Amino acid sequence: MADPDAGNPEHHPETLLEALRRAASVWPQRGITLIDSRGRVEGRRTWPFLLDEIEAAAGRLVTLGVRPGDRVLVCLPTSWPWFEVWFGAVRLGALPAAVGSPRNQIEKALAVNELLDARYMVCTDAVSDQVQEIASAGPAGGPRPNLLSQSALAATSPSPVPATRPPRGDDPAFLQMTSGSTGHQRAVVVGHAAATWSARASMEAVAIPRGGQLMDALVGWLPLYHDMGLGGCLLGSLLTGADLIMLNPRAFLARPWVWLEQFRRTKTAMSAAPNFSFRQCVERVGADRLETLDLSGWRDVCSGSELVRQETMSEFSRHFERAGLDPGALRAAYGMAENTLLISISQTVDGLHTAAPSGGGPEVTSNGPPMDRTEIEIAAPDGRALPAGEVGEIRLRSPSTMLGYWNDPGATAEVLRDGWLYTGDLGFLSPAGEVHITGRTKELLILGGSNVMPHEIEWVAESVLGAGGRERAAAFSVDAPHGERAVLVMETGGRGDGAALLRSEVGRSVGRALGIQLADLLLVRRGRIPRTSSGKVRRRSLREQYLRGDLAADF
Repeated sequence: MADPDAGNPEHHPETLLEALRRAASVWPQRGITLIDSRGRVEGRRTWPFLLDEIEAAAGRLVTLGVRPGDRVLVCLPTSWPWFEVWFGAVRLGALPAAVGSPRNQIEKALAVNELLDARYMVCTDAVSDQVQEIASAGPAGGPRPNLLSQSALAATSPSPVPATRPPRGDDPAFLQMTSGSTGHQRAVVVGHAAATWSARASMEAVAIPRGGQLMDALVGWLPLYHDMGLGGCLLGSLLTGADLIMLNPRAFLARPWVWLEQFRRTKTAMSAAPNFSFRQCVERVGADRLETLDLSGWRDVCSGSELVRQETMSEFSRHFERAGLDPGALRAAYGMAENTLLISISQTVDGLHTAAPSGGGPEVTSNGPPMDRTEIEIAAPDGRALPAGEVGEIRLRSPSTMLGYWNDPGATAEVLRDGWLYTGDLGFLSPAGEVHITGRTKELLILGGSNVMPHEIEWVAESVLGAGGRERAAAFSVDAPHGERAVLVMETGGRGDGAALLRSEVGRSVGRALGIQLADLLLVRRGRIPRTSSGKVRRRSLREQYLRGDLAADF
């Protein structure tokens, strides 16, 4: 893996393999610290050490029959084997696709395997046994991955990695699964140059309000199959030399304060997470634990992956200011897997800002200006570029746009048109060129001739619940004799005799705020509304349950 530019700190690598060599040469003392599911330090490895482990993992994959171009499902938790296998597949020229590892996601992993016609799945021993059982019970003749259990892989002797043409920037590097929040999952083909450029440009964009000074560390808890965990944390660290502190996601979900405790280890750090996680911190980190935290080193507090709520971030800022959190550190980010990750990020130093579209409507958070070399337009349905303030579909051009969807030319042609990526997101640009997201084109509800986004209904309902984000709401529409009608599903911890009063209060609030009448309102237990790994409500899945008659009220 020799590279004449590996030791040049000014060299901007065009492939992930160049980036690995450069990190090991330029930042030999930097690397990754893992925090286990109980919040304890599992270990630390430097980039030179990891580079050797990755080379050995690539050799083991060769021994087991993996070849360049093979799709390899990496079905492992956040762990050293994950890093070794994922990068090892990249080193070999195979295409890794990270998928969830918990046992309740095995069937989802098998669906991804079928989509990709993957030849190999690397997983823990326990998951391997369960995958074999589920796959054997499936229809005969279906695609079956070659299972490579974690222990079998570790026991395999590495073979020399065959010499092949070094990858170029426009070669595929890996496959990134979309969230599937508005439909079926697809596999985004990410090129080497798109991945390396996106990771470095994202970190540089985050640093603009601080005079361009890159942070010393990145702290993350999102799973590595999530684009924010992979691109925003792991690749961001690799391309900028920032130390990476990576938590097992279960550590955050069980004890949110474990995430916050990591900032004691850093001088200047960045960490990004979805909106719901900031609310969870406010709800579960009390005054006694607050006294033990030091967040003065958390220089960039980035919220993304789902719609950023101004009130959530403001409450987070107020709650943790006494722990040293700088209110000016808040950033709202907009990104998507089809653009590798980041598209825009707010650049203010005085907190987040909101604005409403010129035609009226609720105020939404500014996600800042586009990244360097990223061009954004707001498109009308007929393709015209709309002026500032008007809502339409967001389209963009950037160096980090995907190569396409894996084995799906129809879907690729639908979103990649004339050099533009049509995102499917609705939004508007401010006069200053800042991006504001208002929703998704596929989720737009047309109620009584008016356009309403589901989150507008949900936010009104959640404000009535007053549960600090622990109880969520989901809205969708169903066909009725006189047009679409709105249905609202709300999670609640149990209201007893107050359920009828709650339904009445929410119905009135939605009517006053949005001028619409709900056709149905169901109160369900917490956790019954399906979500993606980043907390996005899967409204389409919920609607399908409702139409099948599988969704009954609990209260």
